Amino acid sequence: MSRRSIPETIISNFSSSELSYKGSDKIIFITNGDPIKHIWKRLLKKDGPWNQNDVRFFVSSALVATDPKTGYKVEEIVSELGNPESGLRRLREIMNFPMSCDAGLRDDVLSFQYVILPLLGLLTRTAITDCNLEKYVHAIFTAVYTNLEQFLYNNVMKMLETLLRRNSVVDRIVNAEALLARERYAFIPSSLGIFFLIIVRLLTELLRRIKEASVNETMYKIFHDLQRLKTTYQQSINQQRLFFISTDPLIDDLGTREYFFTILEKEMITMNKMLINGRTNLIFEQNPDSKDSITPWYYKKLARTVDVKRIYDPPGELSKEAKRVSYSSFPCNSHLIVNEEPPCLPLQNEQGTNERYNDNDLIQPVPFLEQEGKYKKIIWVKFNEEPVKIAFSGEDVSDLVEEAKIKLNGLDNFKMDLIGVYKHNSIEPLKFGQIVDDSFINRYETPIEIKVKKEVIVPNDFIKLLETGERYDMIVRVGDEVTGREYKLHSQIIGTRSEYFRSALSNNQYMKREDEKFYFVKPNITTEVFQIILRYIYGGTISLNEQDASNILKLVVAVDELLLQKEISDYLQRYLIENEAEWMQQHFEHIYQICFQSNNLLDFQKFCIDLMAKSPEKIFRSFDFTSLSEKSLISLIERDDLQMKEIEVWEYVLKWGLGKNPTLISEPTIWSEDDFRIMKDTLQHCLPLIRFFSLSSKDFLQKVRPYKKLLRCQLYEDLLKSYLDPDNEPNDNILFPRHRNIDGIIDSKIVNLNIISIISLWFDKIDVNIKFAYTKELYLPYKFELLLRGSRDGFTPKKFHALCDNKTCTITFIKLKGTEEIIGGYNPLVWKSPGFINKTKDSFIFSFKSKNNFKDPIFSRVKNMDEALVNQNYCGPSFGEDLYISVSDDNTKEYNYNECKQCSYEKKIRDTEDYFSIEDYEVFQIIM
Repeated sequence: MSRRSIPETIISNFSSSELSYKGSDKIIFITNGDPIKHIWKRLLKKDGPWNQNDVRFFVSSALVATDPKTGYKVEEIVSELGNPESGLRRLREIMNFPMSCDAGLRDDVLSFQYVILPLLGLLTRTAITDCNLEKYVHAIFTAVYTNLEQFLYNNVMKMLETLLRRNSVVDRIVNAEALLARERYAFIPSSLGIFFLIIVRLLTELLRRIKEASVNETMYKIFHDLQRLKTTYQQSINQQRLFFISTDPLIDDLGTREYFFTILEKEMITMNKMLINGRTNLIFEQNPDSKDSITPWYYKKLARTVDVKRIYDPPGELSKEAKRVSYSSFPCNSHLIVNEEPPCLPLQNEQGTNERYNDNDLIQPVPFLEQEGKYKKIIWVKFNEEPVKIAFSGEDVSDLVEEAKIKLNGLDNFKMDLIGVYKHNSIEPLKFGQIVDDSFINRYETPIEIKVKKEVIVPNDFIKLLETGERYDMIVRVGDEVTGREYKLHSQIIGTRSEYFRSALSNNQYMKREDEKFYFVKPNITTEVFQIILRYIYGGTISLNEQDASNILKLVVAVDELLLQKEISDYLQRYLIENEAEWMQQHFEHIYQICFQSNNLLDFQKFCIDLMAKSPEKIFRSFDFTSLSEKSLISLIERDDLQMKEIEVWEYVLKWGLGKNPTLISEPTIWSEDDFRIMKDTLQHCLPLIRFFSLSSKDFLQKVRPYKKLLRCQLYEDLLKSYLDPDNEPNDNILFPRHRNIDGIIDSKIVNLNIISIISLWFDKIDVNIKFAYTKELYLPYKFELLLRGSRDGFTPKKFHALCDNKTCTITFIKLKGTEEIIGGYNPLVWKSPGFINKTKDSFIFSFKSKNNFKDPIFSRVKNMDEALVNQNYCGPSFGEDLYISVSDDNTKEYNYNECKQCSYEKKIRDTEDYFSIEDYEVFQIIM
């Protein structure tokens, strides 16, 4: 299975009986993870505290090791996880880590989506929960239980509510592609529903194992929060499916959504029973014979029963007649709806033909499967004089309307755009957001009526409603006292487009009621901007004709405040970026302040960060750098393409820290210990992003050493070693120098600026003995003028001498065919023909593994100056026999006699003396 198939497999499992198996095995897993299944052992032995990358790698490796498909001895990992000296210590460390929904790749914060969720999945692995090593398993869950309030209630539930509020599982600092590029075995959740299932299953396991858990007040609080959040999530999913295209399988597939919430509801009912009756009573209630009879096979039989009981057409399975169809085209009828009969659910026999289930094939369902009516509101309605029963789990009229649309569209081909809901014989329809209480649940003798509007209202008629104000039920006043205006609007239309209004209408917040009309006041939105928004809400179109950039920006702000559909906000941001980039640069500070006050204006945020990275000096001269938020600063200094010298980055970070602590003076030599502690706390998330190892020894001594108390002791020691010992090997975790885009240095198809920096150091005889020059900041004091490129000018000695003779200080780069290897040499003298052998002690030859692998270059100086350079009319740029390229006879032919034999230089630059072919080569003159 490929990496891409993980979400596809999860989506498939969401609509099959795989979902109802206990544990996380079918919904949290790592594919093709065999190479990392032993990593967890190495990480447990690691000294010192873990960072986020350590935790993520550990959890991913442990998920692979506990996957039954890998054949790993699960007892080994369970005994280590339950060991107080190793696994339990690390588990407590993880649970005490700060967590965030936007942790990005920071070391000191754990990602809720990409680290904590997989950890909860690991804890609910059946390989762990069903393991025979009960002593260790119990120790693992006891450790979780003792951190119930801090870890699960204060952190996990808070993070879940944050994601639910966003309607997204995306980390806003790092997207899934960037994470997978860095860590290919990371787990990427595809649906918020996964979080609910895993949390419920973990809590159920705690209740099963920890006797006193059923009377724990925190456990009750978590359960009630889950119930509340689940209801909100279900309502949100139902509303989103009308407006959004999403990869979340619960939004676009009605069958999958109903099945998922059926499973989740039943598991929450089970959890509630355990809370009420206690662990022992529940187990014996379901299985009187023995508490040990709940086996993996029991859950599989249970899943099969769920499949039989579900009342939707499961995707991909076969009916009695033929292939099943999607829910939207399933030929439903009033008899099935009224009597709540499920569609036929077939079995395939050994011959592959279809059979109906036989009652004898089924296990007897446990009690909670028969209690559907107790947790869904059952409402009888009358539609065209025909009785119809609607079961729904929502709370207000809008949920009832949505369920009615689904059921009634199945009865009839009539296309309904608006439904009026009337309680009993009431004349006035129920209001948007009105709570559906127990008085709605009634017998057929007094049905609720679903009245379909006589006229079909299409978008153009919505515009007429806007213009006439007919049948309005809300008033919105925008603008100031002088230029302001009131608009007569319609709550159901406004509520479908604006999450802000939908929430306010449902909760009766942020508004006054006058004459049974909703009343809003938005003085910060101008009438001109609000009219554009209303044309979009009622007509579905938005026009920016004759709108200047300033008004469009105000429109962006208003759209964000009113929480209109994300597509509109994204469109407006892209429009300004693509058409008004120069205006945005001129008003950068204003744009910046707007976009980072919101979590939704991601395109604007990226524009600002990109602009600061590409033109930092231009921006910082016209902008109060210290006003940057910490999040913005981190987004900027973590970029590899930030076009600043590293010492400047360090100085700006210090300046930012001082700006956040105005009581500190700028001279560190007189700081107290408290001053250093305050500054260290302020910069704690920025310091790991400074590339200290790329600084020169002079900069380190003068500008970093005075602040050494801000740095970790080990980091400071490593830095000292790197400057004092040229052969000291740097840590694998250090950040490489930034990729600076400096125009005019070199025009090369073969090498990049990192290689040119190393060559320039060799040329100036600076740090030539340092093995790890690639860790230093780019050294680019010279320009390189292209004299010859083989792919452009040809591969003959004649062409080489015509273009390169009599040029001093030339450097040659040769890319070998069939490999990424790059070899070359520097000639301080001139090339000439016809030939002779030139003497020099200042030339050198070199090799790199590839254009992007410059970590271990070979640098070889002259050993025998008498044969350092070869000038012959049948040779190209040749450095003795150590780098020799030529033709066998005619200098108009392409090079066919190329080799590297160590002779006149200290080191050989290739591991082999075999002849090689040239893919391309370039000769440059170094301009002093």
